[in-house]
Amino acid sequence: MIELTAVDYIAKRGGFEIVYEMLSTSKKRRVRVKTFIKKDESIQSIESLFRMADWGEREMYDMYGVKVINHPNLKRILLPDDWQGHPLLKTYPLHGDEAASWYEVDKIFGKNARDTIGPELRDSACVDRYDTTRFARLGHEVDKGVPVSEGNEPDTPIRYQEEGGVKLFGVRLVTPFDEIKKREDNTMVVNFGPQHPSAHGQLRLILELQGEEVTKASPDVGYLHRGVEKMGENMIYNEFLPTTDRMDYIASTSNNYGYALAVEKLLGIEAPRRAEVIRTMLLELNRIISHLFWLATHALDVGAMSIFLYAFREREYALDLMEDYCGARLTHSAVRIGGVPLDLPNTWIKDLEKFITTLESQIPIYEGLLTKNRIWRMRLENVGLIPVEMAKSWGVTGVALRGSGVKWDLRKEIPYGLYSELDFD
Repeated sequence: MIELTAVDYIAKRGGFEIVYEMLSTSKKRRVRVKTFIKKDESIQSIESLFRMADWGEREMYDMYGVKVINHPNLKRILLPDDWQGHPLLKTYPLHGDEAASWYEVDKIFGKNARDTIGPELRDSACVDRYDTTRFARLGHEVDKGVPVSEGNEPDTPIRYQEEGGVKLFGVRLVTPFDEIKKREDNTMVVNFGPQHPSAHGQLRLILELQGEEVTKASPDVGYLHRGVEKMGENMIYNEFLPTTDRMDYIASTSNNYGYALAVEKLLGIEAPRRAEVIRTMLLELNRIISHLFWLATHALDVGAMSIFLYAFREREYALDLMEDYCGARLTHSAVRIGGVPLDLPNTWIKDLEKFITTLESQIPIYEGLLTKNRIWRMRLENVGLIPVEMAKSWGVTGVALRGSGVKWDLRKEIPYGLYSELDFD
C-alpha cells in the first residue's frame, strides 16, 4: 500500500470516503479501493496487514477526525495533542487559528500578563480565534478541572474554558518522562530533538535507554506541517502550482510536474512535445541537484567533510542552469499546467553538456572519497537494513526500495511523460 487518506463528503453524503491506494511491483499495476462511512462511524485498522497504515490512519484521524478501531497507537501525528478540530474538514476555517497578540493576552489575563506568565510560555502563547478564553501551551494537555471562583484562579494561567457559566481549570504536563514514573526498571527516557537532521522537516525522537543501548525510539513529526492541502481549497489550479515547490524544496520541479500531470489527466490534455522534452530535461537536472545535496549533507552528518565541498561545487553549476532557465535556484515553478513557461535559452543546451561532462569526471573522485573511506563504511554498512517484506509493508519507494533488493524505478516500470522512449540504467 502506498497511500491511505479520506475525502470529506459530510455536506453532500453525510460521511467520509476512505481511499486505499495499492501498488503491485510484480504486476506493475495500481489498484484503488474506496469505501464509505457515515460521519459517526468508525473503520477497522489494517495496520496488521500493511505497516504503512500505522501513520496513514493516524494522519487520517488527525486531519479528518476519522476513528480507527484496533489501531495500536491512535493519536495525532502532525499536530499537537491539544489541537482543536481537524483541519482538512471542509467546515474548518481556511485561515486556521491565529496567535494572540500581547494586547489580547493582557485583555484576558490582565495588564502586564507577559510578566506574570512564566518565560516558558511567552513564545508559545496561542489563543483560539473563536474563543479567546482558551489559552493553550504547547506540550500541555488540558483535563477538566474542578470549578473555582474568580479569586481562586491559578497563579500561572494556562488555559480555561466556560462550561455552564463556571470556569474550569486543569493542566497536566504531557512528556515521555511521565511514563518513567510508572516504571520500576532502570529505563531512561531522553528527548532527542526537535532538530533538523535532513533537508526538510524537523524531527524529535523519544528514546528509551537501557544504559547506553537504545531499546525504543518513537518519532514525533509534524513540526513543519503547513497545511498545503487546506491552502489549495481556496485556490484555482494555476494558483496552487507554486505551492508545490515548497513540498520538497530540494526537488521542486518534480513536485511541479507531478501536480501538473495530475491536473492534465483530469482535464484530458497533453503538453506539446517540445514542452515535454524540456520538462524531462528539467526533471533529470533537478534529480541530479537533489542527489548531490543528499550525498553532500549525508556524508557531512556521518563525519565526511571533503565530499560536501566537492558535491556542493557541482550542485552550484546545476543551480546556475536552473536559474538561467526560470530565474530561481530553489523554488523553481518551472512547469505549467499544459506545458512550460519558457523555451530554453540560446546557450542552455551547450551549458548543460558542459556540466554533464564535468560531473562525470568528478564521480571517480566521489567514489574515492567515500566508497573507499573505511570510516564512512564502518558507520553505514549493516546499519538500518530494510528487508524486502518490510520495505513493501511500509510502502518504501525510490532508492531505498531498490536498496532493499526490489528492482523498481517508476520511470521504467510504469513510465510517464517521455520516459517510455528513453534508454537509461
